[in-house]
Amino acid sequence: MKWLSVATWILVLVNAGLSFVLSFHALSELGAKTGAFPPNLDWIFPTILDGSIVCFSLAALRATLEKESARLFVGLILAATCSSVVFNVLSIEEGKLAKVLAAFPPILLAICFEVFLRQLRSGIERANGRVTRSDSVGTRAPRGPRRVQVTDVTPKKAEVAARQEKVAELLKLGKLPEEIAKDLQVSERTVFRDAQKRSG
Repeated sequence: MKWLSVATWILVLVNAGLSFVLSFHALSELGAKTGAFPPNLDWIFPTILDGSIVCFSLAALRATLEKESARLFVGLILAATCSSVVFNVLSIEEGKLAKVLAAFPPILLAICFEVFLRQLRSGIERANGRVTRSDSVGTRAPRGPRRVQVTDVTPKKAEVAARQEKVAELLKLGKLPEEIAKDLQVSERTVFRDAQKRSG
């Protein structure tokens, strides 16, 4: 099934690229028509506007992988996409159907790039899961009843140690225990306990 994943990635990126080209053309035409930008710089506006959809999507992916809130970036993606749609529609002077068609490229760009990033995130999370499993394989005892016990305990200890380190780090940065609990998706009691263990 790996070929299907690769084919999907390629098709999604091709569609995103084609959508970008159509939107780019409409926005640069609008810039030239209105005289808002010098003729040799009219390509910058569509690059910034549609490029920001890509930038904000990547920022949202990073925030998600770091288990931070991506709400701000999602809002920025929607704002950039809506702005691009409005300007694409304004670039058309002909009938209603032409205006409707002009609205599609930026919407499809945002959708295609979102699909691509979801696939990328899924791949990264699967790869991280594989690394964790392969790391724990090296610490396994020989086959027998104790093997399950060793693999269950080792990752748990490592996970707790990593969480305690993160709690200490966030406390040094001045975050409140309630915020840390929310960020790490644990109880405040756990945060206090982790903080005490790191300081003790």
